[in-house]
This record gives sequence, C-alpha cells and structure tokens, in this order.
Amino acid sequence: MLRDYQQRSRSRPQRFKTDRAAPDAVHASARKYRVTPETLPDALARASARLEQLGGSGDVEAVRRREAEAHGRLSRPRGKA
Repeated sequence: MLRDYQQRSRSRPQRFKTDRAAPDAVHASARKYRVTPETLPDALARASARLEQLGGSGDVEAVRRREAEAHGRLSRPRGKA
C-alpha cells in the first residue's frame, strides 16, 4: 500500500504537492498562532468572537473610515485649559 502511494506520487508530482498543501497550511497556521493543529478550530472561534465583540464586520472600508475619523479627532489642536 505504501509502495503504491510512493509510485503514484512519483508519477504525478503535481498531485502530490496539492495533496500535501492542505495539511501543510494547517500546520503553518497552528505554528503562527502558537496552538496545536487540533485546537486550531477553537482558536478561530475565539478570534472570531473577539472580532465580533470589538465590532469588526470584516468591512475594510468601514475600518479605514473609522481610522480616518479617529485620526482627525486626535490631530485637532487642543483648546486652552
């Protein structure tokens, strides 16, 4: 069985790369977020919940507008006390 897999991977190297891409992406993501591959779905759920809690909608333009508004408020000269 292993020998058959080895022969198939040699005869179709592009297919072998494609088959390896998904597990490699999972492991790379787990390393990036410092979790185990098994707990990656839980980490995603926590991050999504935190984003929602912070009011993130995933709308990049809305975030840019809010950033520009905040920058405008912070850049105004202060009044005398």
